[in-house]
Amino acid sequence: MTTSLGIDIGSTTISFALIDRDTGNELYSRTIPDDTRIQGRSYEVLYDAEKICEKVFNALDEIIENDEFESPSAIGVTGQMHGILYVDKDGRAVSPLYSWMDKSGEEPLPQFCGVSAVDFIKQKTGAEMATGWGFSTLIYHTVSGTVPENAAFICTIPDYVAMRISGRKKPLIHSSNAASLGLFDIKKYEFRADLLELTGLGTRLSPEITDGTEIIGYYKNIPVSVAIGDNQASFIASVKKADNTLLLNIGTGSQISFFRTGYVDLKGTGMELRPLLGGKYIQVGSGLCGGRALAILESFFRKTAELVTGEKCSNAYKGIDRYLNGLLDSGSEKAFEHSLNVDTRFCGTRQDPSIKGSISLIEADNFTPEELIKGFMFGVIDELKAMYDNCSGGLPGQLSSVVATGGAIRKNRYLRGVIERVFQCKVSVPVCDEAAAYGSAMFACVSSGLTGSLDEAAVNIKYDEGE
Repeated sequence: MTTSLGIDIGSTTISFALIDRDTGNELYSRTIPDDTRIQGRSYEVLYDAEKICEKVFNALDEIIENDEFESPSAIGVTGQMHGILYVDKDGRAVSPLYSWMDKSGEEPLPQFCGVSAVDFIKQKTGAEMATGWGFSTLIYHTVSGTVPENAAFICTIPDYVAMRISGRKKPLIHSSNAASLGLFDIKKYEFRADLLELTGLGTRLSPEITDGTEIIGYYKNIPVSVAIGDNQASFIASVKKADNTLLLNIGTGSQISFFRTGYVDLKGTGMELRPLLGGKYIQVGSGLCGGRALAILESFFRKTAELVTGEKCSNAYKGIDRYLNGLLDSGSEKAFEHSLNVDTRFCGTRQDPSIKGSISLIEADNFTPEELIKGFMFGVIDELKAMYDNCSGGLPGQLSSVVATGGAIRKNRYLRGVIERVFQCKVSVPVCDEAAAYGSAMFACVSSGLTGSLDEAAVNIKYDEGE
């Protein structure tokens, strides 16, 4: 048996998936909490990069030394994109991870007469930019004088973990991660040096880029693949037939993705074109509130229960799930009728952070917990549907299937029913527990030569027939 291990560095968890190359079966999966977040300024979202690596190394050694299954013949890494950390000339972190949720990029800068880093880049270059994207964070640090003096490169957290595992001294960053930093030419697969010069950054801290499947080093004689973005890894793991298939991912945020064979100009649509591999792309729309919106709802109910009863409520999800499962058990289509219109953009959008969520169409008798729950469920999916409808007519051809992944999808059967009604298409849920980790394991198979191509690996993707 030949196996491959994938590692996913998420915002709240770190996941591992060991797969059988020949059957695609997931032999082992494990998720551990990413409790490495550290305190920063009010607008910063920071993680301890070294503690993340420590967690990965400990779990990696346990998996390799476990006699219950074959030791992996390849290791792949993926994780949260957009965010950056700084590394020195020896490849060691000299800063925390500034995550994709970091809002430094929208802070007013006195040096720019109160203009934020995001708006400064937009004004100077005309390029798309959002807070949390690497180069907006870098501009903020550069202007505020907070770039570490010994910084030699920037990279994303999956790049850093792959570099540490493989023993490299300099980050090699895949185009799928490089594009997430902004100011990237997705036709030529390189940073826009001209735009970086316009902003005053230059290319001094820019890492080397690759667009291919590449081995960057070894861990205990096991080849380690270049890291890829978690959106691309999830797509690789989840979509068996790329043409006319829509991938939805509901995690902390939410994403809608579909395959593109060539370049398309998406400026003004609110969507991005992201590199996949070898001149192929995925078109992506991202919501900042996905599972987070449901967490906001849970928090509201929990606090309400405590206010009314005067007693501590540890978890309101149980009540939400009990209500939704009861609706499903009724077998009636009325279970999906709802009267409240909930806009779940509580954290704004990448294009406009000032947008606020809302609840509307409230009448005298429909402002109830039950209608609020259903309204939130539809609100999360309606945001993704609006992105789909606004992207030059959606897919190049007729939508044939929807694949849904993410923790919220697995835990919430009602949410899958909402997707089927909003998109009017059957939903398939991949069997693999951790799609991004699984996809990075597939990618590592190709990088190491264990599998000829991603298309060949995709033959083994399985969906849960009981969903």
